[in-house]
Amino acid sequence: MRTEHNDAISTRAFLLQKDSVNDFGPNTLQLKDNWRMNDEMNRFFKLVYGPDLISRNPERKLKLREKDMKDDLVRSILDPSRAISLVNVQVPVYLMSQMQEVEANIVRKLVDAYLGSLKESPLPVRQDAPKVMVIAPYVKQCVAIKRRLNHVSAKILVGTVDKMQGQESDLIIACYVCKLNDYRNDFLVDFRRWNVTLSRAKCKVVVLAIDSLFEQNVHKQIVKSLGSSNFEPVDGLALLCLLKEWTTKRKSSHVWVVE
Repeated sequence: MRTEHNDAISTRAFLLQKDSVNDFGPNTLQLKDNWRMNDEMNRFFKLVYGPDLISRNPERKLKLREKDMKDDLVRSILDPSRAISLVNVQVPVYLMSQMQEVEANIVRKLVDAYLGSLKESPLPVRQDAPKVMVIAPYVKQCVAIKRRLNHVSAKILVGTVDKMQGQESDLIIACYVCKLNDYRNDFLVDFRRWNVTLSRAKCKVVVLAIDSLFEQNVHKQIVKSLGSSNFEPVDGLALLCLLKEWTTKRKSSHVWVVE
């Protein structure tokens, strides 16, 4: 999206101050009709795009036979009445070198429980439409997840953010159980990538993450951004803070202890 002077709109412009609206000039149009998301997802994205965003399918939610799910934690994470779930995955030190496999095992439990309790839709559904989309920042994560989900590969879509633009699904599982380092943190908190990831969901998004993703030094990120007008790292962290605050208030934040 560009302004009337053909300048690219910065990422920072998408994070609004309270009671403000986006004004990108006479030659741009911010779509107000949100045909994809349900009411809660739409209310979350109003914090990003402004109060004029309107959900045209507010009643959408996952159709599950919840009694079929035996694991209490999994059932709580997939609760259809909560559109956004944040799962803090606590990995013991001795398993840090196997985080990809740990994450893939968790994803399999969630996907198997979801598909196993999914009610048949009374409405016609595209045969090629994925029932679940799993999005991860790194290809190696996707490879590990695909191996664990090979038995349901025809029903799901697994890939990086770049592969998911333009796609949508009732359930999105975002996988950020990955070790941070000094060189790729900006990539992991990139605003555009998180925006694309979260906005693929029609009914629910489940975010798997570790504490360190939310505990990065914001001051350090700001200092790194002072050399240019690009504030994307900080804006990405701001979006993550919104996500954490949202799930905390709605009691849809969970802890998954790996043993």
